[in-house]
Amino acid sequence: MQPTKTNFATPTTTQPHHCTAEALILGAEGGNKEYLPIEGLPAFRAATVKLLLGEGHPAVAEGRVATLQALSGTGSLRVGAAFIARFLPKGTAVYLSDPTWGNHRNIFGDEGVEWRSYRYFDAESVGLDWRGMAADLEAAPEGSVVLLHGERGREREVGGGGEGREFLKREGERERSARCARQKHAAKKTRRQ
Repeated sequence: MQPTKTNFATPTTTQPHHCTAEALILGAEGGNKEYLPIEGLPAFRAATVKLLLGEGHPAVAEGRVATLQALSGTGSLRVGAAFIARFLPKGTAVYLSDPTWGNHRNIFGDEGVEWRSYRYFDAESVGLDWRGMAADLEAAPEGSVVLLHGERGREREVGGGGEGREFLKREGERERSARCARQKHAAKKTRRQ
């Protein structure tokens, strides 16, 4: 049974049992089954920024944040790999956890994006190798891209007691300092000309 569209271009199904199942899934209002805009659902994208950066983050106010919603983790990585290949300096490395999903290396490799590994799993504790991960990421060259992910139920292990948050905060400060130094250097160079 194929869905059809009404004269008002809204999708509908014609079989009663489909209508019953549809009502149970979508609720009384029927929902919208059309494709999302190409950049994704605006409310989802806004909630993602708020979740990741917090309310009123300066990067949002300065217009430095862009979000896209992609289909699945693999689809998102594919979009990210294409972005890195097209817009970041050649040779920018992506750091992937070890272990990672089998397709992650191929996704970046197919776009010609160099990838490297960082320690992630500690076989002895059967948990996160926080110290190894922190050491590998601290040694990563400036401008590297890091794919961070958590296994369901293990996200709270990150850094045990806030150590992970402190590391990420330090790395953010390091990046801000480097960016400020680059901006000051560019300003001095411009004044000399």
